[in-house]
Amino acid sequence: MMAMFSIDTLGVLAWPLICCALLLFAVAGERLCFAVWAVWHRQQTYSDALNLLDSNRECDKALRDEVLALHLQMLSTQWLRGQNVLRGLATVSPLLGMLGTIIGVMAAFHRLSEHRGAVNPALLADGLWQALTTTAVGLSIALLAAVLAALQNSVCRVVLQNWAAKLNQRSLDMAGAKVAAPTLRVELA
Repeated sequence: MMAMFSIDTLGVLAWPLICCALLLFAVAGERLCFAVWAVWHRQQTYSDALNLLDSNRECDKALRDEVLALHLQMLSTQWLRGQNVLRGLATVSPLLGMLGTIIGVMAAFHRLSEHRGAVNPALLADGLWQALTTTAVGLSIALLAAVLAALQNSVCRVVLQNWAAKLNQRSLDMAGAKVAAPTLRVELA
């Protein structure tokens, strides 16, 4: 029967990996709360951008577009907060796991070298268990951090690009330009 996982299994890297996991959950929790808030207030946020555009109606189109670009950049910064932490965790956690692998294998060989008599596979078990456990924990943290960062980036990019296109269309309308919506044309050879 397989022994239950315990924090002691992670050896000297237990606290660094626990800190990485806690930081991941803190950032993920904060970003989840922000995502709920952003969804709840998305119409108001878009309306604020429209009002900003309308309040600059008398300005040159280039200036209006610059004001909107700055506004969307500020929204992007707000929405992508925590990206560097998630990417850092996605980088550092597997390195800690691999360091745990090296330490665990070293411990296994050290126990083997100190043993006198017939070699028993159980001598290697603790070190290999530590090696594999730290690797699994480090990779799990990294995988979750990478997925959350990619998801956050994708959602932000899609929403803000959609808003930018709509706001640009509105700015073009204000300038008197008549732009038709693009159509998809498929040609068969």
